[in-house]
Amino acid sequence: MIDNVVFHNDITQPPALMEIVKTILQPMSNVTKPQCKFMQARLPLLMCLRGRANFRNLSRYSDYHEKTFSRWYRSDFDFVEFNRLSLQPISEAETTLIAATDCSFISKTAWMQTPLRWQSQI
Repeated sequence: MIDNVVFHNDITQPPALMEIVKTILQPMSNVTKPQCKFMQARLPLLMCLRGRANFRNLSRYSDYHEKTFSRWYRSDFDFVEFNRLSLQPISEAETTLIAATDCSFISKTAWMQTPLRWQSQI
């Protein structure tokens, strides 16, 4: 558990959420200890945050400065491996898994869409 990170301003994070993230990060060999500590604070914060998840809002609801968020977001993190490890206990039961994405936030105006360019192979 992270001792020196205190969440405030009506955002309460159950310790179980941070423990889940910690359990998933432990088998990842390419994650350093400082990066693991930051991810343990960041991922539950993103789940509980209301509104935009920009550096300023992230710093409001944690003890990290927005410059710290900026620096850590520049570093690489293997989210594919993190997601695979988080789904591993579920997928071991030989069940069918379906992934869905909510794209309702994407603008649907015609002038903002990228043009479709079909290439003929004739």
